[in-house]
Amino acid sequence: MKPILCAALVAALITPALAGGTLVDLEVPGPSLEGNLAGIATERAVSVYLPPSYESQPDRRYPTLYLLHGITDPHTTWTKPWNGNHPGFDTVQALMDAGIAAGHIEEMILVVPDSDKVCHYTDSPVRGGWSRFIAEDLPNFIDARFRTLANAESRGIAGHSMGGHGAIKVAMTNPGRFGAVYGLNPSLLAWGGDLSAENPHVAGLSEIESLDQLGGAHFYVQAIVSIGQCLSPNAESALLTDLPFRTEQGKVVPSQPGHGRWQAQFPSYMVADHVDVLKRLRGLRFDSAFEDEYSHIPITSMEFSRVLEEHGIEHTFEMYNGDHRNRLWGRKGRLYTEVFPYFSQLLVGAK
Repeated sequence: MKPILCAALVAALITPALAGGTLVDLEVPGPSLEGNLAGIATERAVSVYLPPSYESQPDRRYPTLYLLHGITDPHTTWTKPWNGNHPGFDTVQALMDAGIAAGHIEEMILVVPDSDKVCHYTDSPVRGGWSRFIAEDLPNFIDARFRTLANAESRGIAGHSMGGHGAIKVAMTNPGRFGAVYGLNPSLLAWGGDLSAENPHVAGLSEIESLDQLGGAHFYVQAIVSIGQCLSPNAESALLTDLPFRTEQGKVVPSQPGHGRWQAQFPSYMVADHVDVLKRLRGLRFDSAFEDEYSHIPITSMEFSRVLEEHGIEHTFEMYNGDHRNRLWGRKGRLYTEVFPYFSQLLVGAK
C-alpha cells in the first residue's frame, strides 16, 4: 500500500524553505555625540537586520524598527545568543526569521544601535546628545544607506528597560520621527519603589566624592551618579552631576536642583507638554512584569498609564507574570508574541 501524504505535507516537501534575513554590522557616525565630556566614542556600532526578500526584491522598500538596549548592556544583547546550548534561540534575527517564515511577522528592517550604557537616551553635554543621535543621526544614515520607507508612519521604536524609557521619550520629544512605540519594562518613568529616597542603598551617595571612588560603590550608587550625568549634568561638579538625593541628619532626602532636574526628564511628568505629539502616534504600548527586580518599574508604569489616560492619550498597558528579563526570548517570549507582531500591524508598508 502506498503511503498517503496530506496536501500540506506535500507542499512543504516541494516548496523551498524561505531563506533567512541578513545581519549587517556597521559603524555609524554620530555628530550629535561630538564634544561630550565623558570621552564616549561618537562612531557607534550598529547591527541592521535585512529581511529575507531584501536582496531578491531590489525595488521594494521596507518599514524600519529601531530597537534600543537596556542599562549596562551592549547592543549585542539583542544579536548574540545568551545560551550556547541553543544558538539563535535568543537573538532578534532568529526570531524575525522564524516569525516571517511562519507568517507571524511581516518583513521589516531592524536597526539595533550600540548606545551609551546609562544615558537613558537623553541629551547631555557630559555624555552626548543621545536623543538626537537616535532620532536624527541614525535614521538619516539608515535611510540613505538602505531601502527604507523614510517616514514616521513606517518607522517604529522599541526598547527594553532603559531602552523602553528611551523609546517612549525619544518619540515624545522628537515629533514626526517615529509613528509607533513599544516600551518593554520601561525604567525611570517616574519616582517610586527603589527609585526613591526610601531605597537604603541611596545613602551610599554621601560617601562618593570623586569619580575614582565610583567603581567600588553599590550598583544603585553607580547608577544614580552615571544616569545623573545625563538627567542632571553639571560639568563643574566633581561627579559631573547634580545628585537627586543627599543625606541630612542620617536621613536620605531629595536634593535640589538635582531631584527636580531628574523629575523633568521622567516621561510621566513630561506628558502634559507633549500631548499633541503623543496623540499623533499610530500606537503607544508598554508593559511591566509583576515580579520585576527593579520595583519602581511596575509602580511607575501604572502611574504613566494613569497620566496618559488623564490626558486622553490612547495607549495599551499590560502587566504580566515574570521578572525583568525572563519573558523576553524564545517563541513564547514577548518579542516574538507581542513586540514584532505589534509593529507588523501598525507600520505602513509592513503588509
